[in-house]
Amino acid sequence: MNGNFALSEVSLTSDGQPLAVSRVWGSSNEANSSAANVIDGVLDQPAKIWNAGTHTRQPRVLMLAL
Repeated sequence: MNGNFALSEVSLTSDGQPLAVSRVWGSSNEANSSAANVIDGVLDQPAKIWNAGTHTRQPRVLMLAL
């Protein structure tokens, strides 16, 4: 195991109501897998992900601004 992971989409809610994410930032990403992909609303394209595996076995941060 190298600690790599990928996220395809993130959604936030408060009291059952969706929250709009205005910006996103990821501490690391591999080529063509920007953190912005997790809030683009695309669910049917497996390549539209945030892959944070640039430096394996390192802490990762994904920040979402409302």
